[in-house]
Amino acid sequence: MLQFALCDDNEQQLQDTASAIIDLLPPGIVEITSFSTPSQLLDRIDQDGFQPDLALLPITLSEMSSSALAAQLNRRLPDCRIVFVCARRDASTGDPAAPRLWFSIQNDCPGSLRPLLGQSVSWLLPGKAGSLLLGFKGKTLVVPTYEVLYLERENRKIRVVCEQTSYLVSQSPAKLIPEVLSRHIVRCHQGYWVNLSKVRSVEKNEFVLASGTRIPISRSQREQALQAFYAFYGRE
Repeated sequence: MLQFALCDDNEQQLQDTASAIIDLLPPGIVEITSFSTPSQLLDRIDQDGFQPDLALLPITLSEMSSSALAAQLNRRLPDCRIVFVCARRDASTGDPAAPRLWFSIQNDCPGSLRPLLGQSVSWLLPGKAGSLLLGFKGKTLVVPTYEVLYLERENRKIRVVCEQTSYLVSQSPAKLIPEVLSRHIVRCHQGYWVNLSKVRSVEKNEFVLASGTRIPISRSQREQALQAFYAFYGRE
């Protein structure tokens, strides 16, 4: 499990950022620890051995500057990635491929956090466990799992439906879904595989996603699909 540290002396922004992360990432991937002052965060690192994989910081802090806090974090934890959550829409969004320092825009949260969180999960989880590899138009695309809503069979091909787009590929679901994700993206119908982290309710013979999309559950797959659903959310 990845460890995320949030530090902000604005309690509302602290809560909003934490909520955005919870909404954007599947359960069980990230543990979030929040701090209202830099000294609390640094004390936790020095005294308790806390080692976050990623820290989200505001541009301004009252106790010390955010750049000073970032420098302290870099000295203590050189592998910790840092996201500066900006308050202005005209602030630079930086380069997501930079080794440690990233930028997001607070007023556009959670939208601007989405690619940064996807990058962090894809890079920090061992073995790229958070991604699907799609053979698409002569190239291979790396698609973070958190973007995937469901897979749908279309004749002999599979359509991978994501939050912003979809891809029609020739790969079979067995090839698309690695073993490490087989409890995450599960078959619920002869022609459908659903990302369980996107399910918000189960109604009769359908999974209902947060977007309102309804994914059918067939009679033959119902028992297995529901078992996978409850196991995914720790209700076995």
